[in-house]
Amino acid sequence: MKKSLYKISMIFGDKVSEGKGETALEALQAIPNPIKITTKMLLKIKNGKRQWEGMFMPHRARRFFQPLAQKVLSNQLEYLMR
Repeated sequence: MKKSLYKISMIFGDKVSEGKGETALEALQAIPNPIKITTKMLLKIKNGKRQWEGMFMPHRARRFFQPLAQKVLSNQLEYLMR
């Protein structure tokens, strides 16, 4: 049985960053850190047929790149995908 991968896309204005992984945490860690976040972020997460998207303000978007917060946020994203 083939396990579907998580695909996370972060869109900052005209810049798109993507990451893939077997778990949401691996997909988050695969995304390169931006130099500075000054605009809203559109987050799209997809796992097989299920998908979710949401908008985040800059102060909340910065948390996705903090190592300690990534574990908590990845669990929340996986919960949203149920």
